[in-house]
Amino acid sequence: FGQPYGSCVYDPISMAAVIAVTGKKFEDNKIATKIIFPEDMGEVSINNQFVVALNNNPLAKKYGHIFGVHQYNQDGVTPGSIASSTWSSLYKIAQRGATRPVWMTETSGFGAGVPAMKKMYTTIYSALKFGNINAWNWYDATDNDSDVEHASAFFVKKDGKQIFTKKGQAFRHYSKHIRPGAIMVEANCAADADILPLAFQDNFRNRLTIILINNDSVNSKTILLNFTDANSPKKFGSYRTSDKIDYQVMDSISASSSITLPPNCITTLVGNNSKPIISATENIESTNRKYQLTVYPNPSKDGFYIRG
Repeated sequence: FGQPYGSCVYDPISMAAVIAVTGKKFEDNKIATKIIFPEDMGEVSINNQFVVALNNNPLAKKYGHIFGVHQYNQDGVTPGSIASSTWSSLYKIAQRGATRPVWMTETSGFGAGVPAMKKMYTTIYSALKFGNINAWNWYDATDNDSDVEHASAFFVKKDGKQIFTKKGQAFRHYSKHIRPGAIMVEANCAADADILPLAFQDNFRNRLTIILINNDSVNSKTILLNFTDANSPKKFGSYRTSDKIDYQVMDSISASSSITLPPNCITTLVGNNSKPIISATENIESTNRKYQLTVYPNPSKDGFYIRG
């Protein structure tokens, strides 16, 4: 893509060569820094070329730790959206040759006010649901504009304080409650395409977090919560942002109750005392016996559990 600023652009083969040299240098000097590649836009065919070049270079393949993509149009400047099908394709490309985390490493824009709020929460939803991303990064979290309604960042500075904008309030539903180490688990609402659900089990904090989006701009939607896991929390705290309220603490709800979602809203449910789930199982054979060990969370970050 073309840049209106000073920048260095590698073709796929050159990028792989640089990663091979840099990664080896890091390893020799015991530097634990991870290398993110290719840091291009969300165009499937271009990203595929970089992954192919990396996999064809044995050293580069070893050191290309994280697949990073920017959420801009191919000009590299205009903020864009990545379709759910594209996220799915990008995730599959990233896993070719090795298991790699997928990060959305830069985006910005989205405008301001309620339209920006909606774009924020639906965009992150798609990246998590279909791209299985491990990180989602915003370019400019704060600015000096005191106009909350029209600012482009998450916060504005006003009277010496930082105040959330609408898009910042939407982002808060993810960043505050989905913490490092949480595992995305199955969540669906097949009866209504306007309801966009996500769920994350946090084995370190024994917490289950549910994101519920009503993407309908006109109608409220009432849904019945249904948990198939007997170890799920029995009660949930509730937080909501909509076109009318900003990250408001709502009444707690039980796991067997219904919940009404107003138009244009994101609601986060947080249940504590959730029992750890199994995320990966490995069978290990000895001479005469079989042992089944469960390792979770997978992938692990700061620690893991083994149960057998």
